Amino acid sequence: MKKTLLKIALFLGLGLLSTQLFAANLLQVYQQALNNDPTFKMSHSQWLSEKENIAINRAGLLPNFQVDGTYNHNYNNTESFASVTAPNGTQIVTIAKQRYRNNTTGYQLTLQQPIFNYQNWALLSQAKANEKQYAALYSAAAQDLMYRTAEAYFNVLKAQDILNYTIAEKIAYKSQYNQTRERYKVGLATITDVQQAKASYDGSVAQEIQDRNSVDVAKEQLREITNTSYTSFAKLSKKLPLLYPNPSNINQWVDVAQTQNYSLLAARYGVETAQENIHVQAAGHLPVLNAQGQYQYSNDSNYINNGLRATNKLATVGLDLSVPIFQGGAVTAATKQAQYDYQYAVDNMDKTHRTVVSDTRQQYWNVVSGVNVIKADKQAVISARSSLQSTIEGYKVGTQTMTDVLTQESNLYQSLKTYTTSQYDYLIATIALKQSAGTLGINDLEDINSWLTQAKGIVPKPKANKTSKTTKKYKAPTRNKAIKANPNHYTIQLMASPKRQDLVAFANKHHLSGYNIVPTYKNGQKWYALTTGNYASKSSANAALAKMPSSIRNLKPWVRKF
Repeated sequence: MKKTLLKIALFLGLGLLSTQLFAANLLQVYQQALNNDPTFKMSHSQWLSEKENIAINRAGLLPNFQVDGTYNHNYNNTESFASVTAPNGTQIVTIAKQRYRNNTTGYQLTLQQPIFNYQNWALLSQAKANEKQYAALYSAAAQDLMYRTAEAYFNVLKAQDILNYTIAEKIAYKSQYNQTRERYKVGLATITDVQQAKASYDGSVAQEIQDRNSVDVAKEQLREITNTSYTSFAKLSKKLPLLYPNPSNINQWVDVAQTQNYSLLAARYGVETAQENIHVQAAGHLPVLNAQGQYQYSNDSNYINNGLRATNKLATVGLDLSVPIFQGGAVTAATKQAQYDYQYAVDNMDKTHRTVVSDTRQQYWNVVSGVNVIKADKQAVISARSSLQSTIEGYKVGTQTMTDVLTQESNLYQSLKTYTTSQYDYLIATIALKQSAGTLGINDLEDINSWLTQAKGIVPKPKANKTSKTTKKYKAPTRNKAIKANPNHYTIQLMASPKRQDLVAFANKHHLSGYNIVPTYKNGQKWYALTTGNYASKSSANAALAKMPSSIRNLKPWVRKF
């Protein structure tokens, strides 16, 4: 669990990958999700909050030192009246006045050290178990974020692919409709054929509207996680690796899940927390013994108006024993309640255990069947395409009807949509299996991300024009001949621009000793990417990137394969 938390922290510390020049890939989207998803951030804050309970409850076992001070300024103005009767019977009133001031100061030092307080010890043990529970929940939230991000990302790709097939289907139906109208004009088709073709075309128009809405909804669901809107996405490679679960034994996956699944670990720590709470509540019947020392000092500058200073010093040391006898049954009721809470935690752990085992088994079979379904769907596409071609040829010679053609056309595009859906379902099932087993990590997303490709990809570098007025203004440094080496090596992309001369000027300005300008495409427009370096590993490329001047690193260059 600590390793997982460390990986999350390291990944959070990385700079955001640039998504301005290229289609956003899975890792870039996940980076945004780490920084913006409120559910994950809430789990992180809750874990940090629970960690503080350890220090809070440990304080109940440590010395408590307290200082109290007083200062008083007193002013006394007293008038007393007395009445006496003279011998001649006259009443004589006498007035006595008394005025004085004095200042009193003092302070008190109190030191208390718990000697026996079982409840505080139980509270500390409970806080430690509770912190482990929320750490496991935080790790589970991290894996859940990986799954939710990947699912939302692939839902966008799936919706876009289905939309593309619907558009292609609409174009095909429109072509069929136009051809049928022309055939009808020369008497080679019936009005029924025209109406059927038009109905299929109209249906595809309505389906396109629905599919466009599905794309917008999928993008919005992804934006909810990342708080970022994306204009383009890296697509799934046509050569998708179809990998069965490794190990191939389903029971081994279940064993790993029972040990490493973070939701199950959290439930187990929840049982431990509930058990400690029983001790906390039952400790209300136990005595509490504290050692206590106290020192008091007071001073009166004019004690009772006699002009004398009065000083008092008092030091005491002793033991304070508190024995609860009867508290109205509150301790007994609280203890019973804690026992019921403990039983609830045990039942919840059992329920979580069964769910984890069931999910792991289901996701294992989903991956296995996903591989087989993709293979079958691919063959179905080949068969549907062949059947459509045969039906079209038959319609031309009159052995097939327009209804047959439209049916086969619909079957082909439905097969294509089913095929692309099965691929994304397989990817999501692969991630879900590792999440159930508790082994899902950033490296898994990196592997899947390597199966993606940019929308247009990197095209081969064209031959340079011998006469170019723009490039003559700049003196380009010598290019790195090793750039054409192993395509699995890594290079650093510095920037990209639709104007090649901008990249040459940038290379001159920063005195690059080796670089390469790679033609590519963005949104159908030709662009150029400036890269430098040739590294056998990603780590060595990242190390070189870290050593680059800040003026270059501020542009957020990124490491990529050739």
